[in-house]
Amino acid sequence: MPIISFGINDCSFTPTNSGLELPQDVLDYAMTSADLSELSYKFLVSREIQSGNLFGFDRMQAFVDLDDMAILAEYDNICYVTFRGTVGANVFDVFQLFDAGAKMVNGCKVRSGFYNGYHARYINELKAGIADCMTRCSELILTGQSQGGSNALVAFMDLQEYNPIAITFGALRTVRENCTHVDSTRHYRFVNVGQGIYDYYAMMFDRTALHFGHSILLDATANAAASYLGLDDNRMLQPQSRDPHSVTNYWSALKSLVDAAMCNPLAIQISGWEDGHWCHEDDECDSGSCNEQMCIGALQVGEFCRRDYECASRRCEHSLFKANVCA
Repeated sequence: MPIISFGINDCSFTPTNSGLELPQDVLDYAMTSADLSELSYKFLVSREIQSGNLFGFDRMQAFVDLDDMAILAEYDNICYVTFRGTVGANVFDVFQLFDAGAKMVNGCKVRSGFYNGYHARYINELKAGIADCMTRCSELILTGQSQGGSNALVAFMDLQEYNPIAITFGALRTVRENCTHVDSTRHYRFVNVGQGIYDYYAMMFDRTALHFGHSILLDATANAAASYLGLDDNRMLQPQSRDPHSVTNYWSALKSLVDAAMCNPLAIQISGWEDGHWCHEDDECDSGSCNEQMCIGALQVGEFCRRDYECASRRCEHSLFKANVCA
């Protein structure tokens, strides 16, 4: 599954602040995960796999239930499992999405609907397939888009004996409470954005569940390609739209991040959007400053400021009798 650069990023943007260092191997896993997530929605893909079409992978197996599907794939000593998201025409799938009950998985409380999505009729066969795959592979990657990403997170809780990595795209909040014995640094949570809007579905269920893991915003049109919000960020970001949610949009946005990685073959530093990019939160910007919904550069000595981090000197002098300025 070779990674192809589209040439969108010209390496002209270099983050100035520390953020998340995304290793090249994790980015490779993410791109393959996006390929598999998109493939899971393909019409009758399970039949193609059963008939021998491996779509470029070394091994592949499909698991199908009435309202759920998973694909187990092996490539280059890595084992991948992708879970298909909600299919709108399947009423049982939609009901599962909104099941707000609670179930325990390996000591973690999760939403019942996503628990049921993972514990489909094929669960024992899937686990046996994973066990076999891991006799040959060095890493287990659990992935999915939308509800599929949430199902992948339930699998992440359940399959801790493999120390898996979860890579999700637009996943909905899944855990009902903080699960401290799970290493959240092993989850990379990608959220796609549009022009000034966030993926609506990635913000759902804020009253009944939590997000965890590395929170990464994706924008295919930005020079920076991604903005890092931090670990275990659970904010409800506004405004929202359903438009950025499609798996194809996630695939395209991730390709832009791949282009940025071509500038550094070992790892890519994800901090925030470049100056001039739209924003709603200060920490979405590489400069750390969002003013009138636009990222602005660090302020110089004598310029009006509100907070220390807005200044290049990291010091904003406050006074009762005159405007605050950078020192």
